Amino acid sequence: MTEDVRDWMRSKMAKMMGNDFLKPVLSLNPVAVALLIWFWGFGSLVLIAIRTNSLASVLLKHPGFMVGDFFLLPLTGLLIAYFYQHSGATVTSVTSKLWTIGGATLATILTLVSILRNDLINIWFIPHGVFYWFMAYMCITFFPRGLLHLVVTGADKRLWFVWSAALLTVSSHLALPLIFGPKILPKP
Repeated sequence: MTEDVRDWMRSKMAKMMGNDFLKPVLSLNPVAVALLIWFWGFGSLVLIAIRTNSLASVLLKHPGFMVGDFFLLPLTGLLIAYFYQHSGATVTSVTSKLWTIGGATLATILTLVSILRNDLINIWFIPHGVFYWFMAYMCITFFPRGLLHLVVTGADKRLWFVWSAALLTVSSHLALPLIFGPKILPKP
């Protein structure tokens, strides 16, 4: 990819991401974003599973981990990065600092509630806990921001498909434990 194309993509994304601190991450190639999410998210679960001797017995057997964390979350990140990089000029309300502040606050509350509710307070969970916050923040800010952008700007059908696919992948990830039972690794 030439530098001109990268500059053009960053300028488009700058309009959509506005004041969001994830702009440097989500401006990476969407495949790189997916790999980052895979290594950080699934990789941090692998560390806990190795520590608790539950890699083969729990992590690699539960569809919630193997389909959700291994495949669906990286795909969600890829779709979100693709959406941001291919959206054009947008309305000012989508670039407001309120998206960042509100999203960060809500993601923090959800992360803390999940950690406390599931009694995940231990040093081995810190990398995955931070990853959980990152994904929660990214999704909480993306879905309403992306929908507002799509409705107000009349974006093409391709971006509607990308937004819908991202919603489906993250929803599927959340539904897997309801279908196959909770995703629980032993405590270290």
